[in-house]
Amino acid sequence: MSETLNLGVVGLRNIGKGHIRRCADLKDANIIAVADTLEDRLQEAKAEFGIDHTYTQAEDLFNHADLNGVILAVPNHFHSPLAIAAMEAGLHVLVEKPIAQNTDEARKMIAVRDQTGRTLMIGMNQRYSPLVYGIRNHIASGILGEIYYAKTKWVRRNLADILWERGDWFLSRQLSGGGPMIDLGVHIMDLMLHLMGFPKAESVSGLCFSGTGQKEADRLGKPKVEVEDFSSGLIRLEGGRALHIESSFFLSERDERIQHVLYGEKGGLDMIDRNWRMFLTEGEAVEDLVIEPQTDAPSSSVAHFTDVLHGRSELSSTAEQGLEILRIIEALYESAESGTSIQLS
Repeated sequence: MSETLNLGVVGLRNIGKGHIRRCADLKDANIIAVADTLEDRLQEAKAEFGIDHTYTQAEDLFNHADLNGVILAVPNHFHSPLAIAAMEAGLHVLVEKPIAQNTDEARKMIAVRDQTGRTLMIGMNQRYSPLVYGIRNHIASGILGEIYYAKTKWVRRNLADILWERGDWFLSRQLSGGGPMIDLGVHIMDLMLHLMGFPKAESVSGLCFSGTGQKEADRLGKPKVEVEDFSSGLIRLEGGRALHIESSFFLSERDERIQHVLYGEKGGLDMIDRNWRMFLTEGEAVEDLVIEPQTDAPSSSVAHFTDVLHGRSELSSTAEQGLEILRIIEALYESAESGTSIQLS
């Protein structure tokens, strides 16, 4: 790989622009081309970031000379076809979560990756910080014992207008693949499984609720909401472990909440209001532990992507892990619809 990587970005809403800004902080990677279907966004990117090469078609960007890789920040139903097209054009790919709309698409992406020998990374951005790397190091050291149960939630009270700002596709089951579980839940599920060593799921029991979102859509004169307002699931994992998860776009909470709790044989770990605490327990005694961040850890998914392409790091957030998470989410939706637990292995 050349000393400096040349990357392209497809999709210039907030996430795509965020990748460009984070890439600007890297010493050995440049964004040299961008693509979006809207000319206004291309001109804004050109003015803000000084990028001269702009395209209204992703496939034209893939053929741009001197590109090493591409970042895909596009709606879910474009993840698979654009990732496949980019790899077939010889590019390494960082695609935003979820890996695809469904597991069939994800498997096709993995097959093309294997055929082309390109890197395929999934943008699970909750992993990439010195603090999370440090937490995973502590857990891997065995200081808390085996983590046997975890709870995680990312619930929002009422997104309303924000959802439709992203486009009507976002609330279409056919185009998005699901609602808050595939949008928010995918992040926190990945983080918890990552910290637990990514054990395989054996069964899933899920619940989904709807109604409030459609009332908001009717009030705003918006199309039908085809995805859930709120979803929860209990995931039984290999080795007798388990994970409980909740996510929502509409829920009667006072405020948005992100919370994580992990229970180990010797102690635990929790995150409330974005503050992590790690502790040991013995009888009634609780001993707080200092979490040591890993100072050389990547601070973003694009930083890790460039480390991998330069050969400095082994790939994290693999396509196989993205497929496993999507497999769990599909089972959660199937369980909610059928009212039964779904066996995965």
